[in-house]
Amino acid sequence: MLFKALVELENDQELAEQLLGFVINGQQLEADAASPSGYRFVPASRFMLDQIRNRPNTIRSYIGGTPERDYANFDPVNLPLDFPADNSMVGSIRIDNSAEEEGAGTGRIYIKSTGKDEPTPINMAKNGRGEWKIDLSSLSSIATGVKSAPVTDF
Repeated sequence: MLFKALVELENDQELAEQLLGFVINGQQLEADAASPSGYRFVPASRFMLDQIRNRPNTIRSYIGGTPERDYANFDPVNLPLDFPADNSMVGSIRIDNSAEEEGAGTGRIYIKSTGKDEPTPINMAKNGRGEWKIDLSSLSSIATGVKSAPVTDF
């Protein structure tokens, strides 16, 4: 649901924030009984969402969009995410998907982007109901810039 919500930032920020309230660690959000998830973003955390919304190619690079096509070939319906294999080397990073460890209460997974040379870490924590929630700081890792489309008009 994370990337479905992030894609939705382009169209409907309010809906996107409501969806994100279900997947982001609630301890890092503000309680809000009027929100469907029971949480809402505070202005400081909303800044990162604004950065993502203003640079849609960043999210598109995770779901099939490529720099060669200016990320227009992304797939917002199927959301094809690419996870590198655990214990593999990608660039200078050894992949350690610690969320897969039995009994882990916190963990990390990596996800590939077609617009970045290194995979992006997504940090998570398990809540009391056994649900994995994404650490708010992971949005800043996701939001880092991507490669520009090649210049063909010169």
